[in-house]
Amino acid sequence: MKLTWVITLAISFTFADYSKSAWAITYPQKTWERGTLSDAGLSKEKVTKLIDHLTSDKEMPTDVFLLIKSGKIVFEQYFSKPGIEHTPDKKHMVWSLTKPITGAIVGSAIEEGVVSLNDSITKYYPHITSIKSKKSRKRASQLKISHLLKMESGLRHTEEAKFRILSDAIYTYYSNKTYKDVVKGSFDRGFRHTPGTHYNYATRDPILLMGVLRQAIGDDKKYNDYPWTALFDKIGMTNTTYEQDVSGNFLGGMGIWTTAEDLARFAYLLLRKGRWQEKQILPTWWYEFMLTPSRAQLALTKEKKVNVHNRDAYGALLWVNQKLPMNSQRAFPTLPASMFYALGTNGQAMVIFPEQDVIAIRLATDSLSKKYKQRKEFRDRYMQLLGEVVLP
Repeated sequence: MKLTWVITLAISFTFADYSKSAWAITYPQKTWERGTLSDAGLSKEKVTKLIDHLTSDKEMPTDVFLLIKSGKIVFEQYFSKPGIEHTPDKKHMVWSLTKPITGAIVGSAIEEGVVSLNDSITKYYPHITSIKSKKSRKRASQLKISHLLKMESGLRHTEEAKFRILSDAIYTYYSNKTYKDVVKGSFDRGFRHTPGTHYNYATRDPILLMGVLRQAIGDDKKYNDYPWTALFDKIGMTNTTYEQDVSGNFLGGMGIWTTAEDLARFAYLLLRKGRWQEKQILPTWWYEFMLTPSRAQLALTKEKKVNVHNRDAYGALLWVNQKLPMNSQRAFPTLPASMFYALGTNGQAMVIFPEQDVIAIRLATDSLSKKYKQRKEFRDRYMQLLGEVVLP
């Protein structure tokens, strides 16, 4: 039975009420198995409170919300408004949620022996050692794949400038000088620090990872298929697209369009520590590596002149809810330290609770006209209410 609710914002959504089934950890086959909130031990009243928040601001519209417990979808809502309908098969741009997927594609490449964690980037791009600056040449020679995965490249990069149009992430993807070859555009900015000595959230780093992977594979046809052969096909992500620039590089830090259910498959792979049924897709050490903040972040003892993207703990291309030495508390102090998550522009969120065996997916089109403080308050309240749903 489905109960349809209509609210004053002209957004409609449905509560899914699935038939009861035996409860056990399971992997999705061609489709996800469904369960119920009651079977999962989760409160419908608390979920309703969460949904009330997600529909409380017309400038922060949620498009899809999924809740998964032990491999079963126990709650799902697809929101609609006049002229826009979101359905299970409709792809959604996930923005920076692309980053951990890029990381996993590289992790799969490491597992398959295509690249190595400690490979020097000059092995694939020897020309970067010919940079004019002697200091930058030396830094380029020290840059490794591991640095790019932990955003310790030392590359000159400002993720978000005071005026968004001047942000390096926007410049790299949309500037006339760089959009045709985002990898070359990322190298051209040069270095600010020695690789491995400073953490800086930089979309350029995953861009370079996909460039490195292209050089390592050495065959554009295989490269064009690689996200699917290495990852998507193995876990059943059959409704996912990954954008490439004009020269053929996958975009790395953004560019994935996917459905909520496909994205949930990726989250489930991470929850299961890189294993899908009987096959280990990511290296056995990947899970711990992914959830460990960089040494550069851990070395900071004072939050002094740290920009907003660099204040919270960050692992291998995703966020971890751990307390850094420079901070007085975790990013989300009411949520478990084991929780990890990915965030994307316009309100995208993939949140994983390992101890509770729960995944939450939110796809959205939050307005960027809202000030950062307002958007953060909305997100923080969402995370608080999500914790009330998930935690006993």
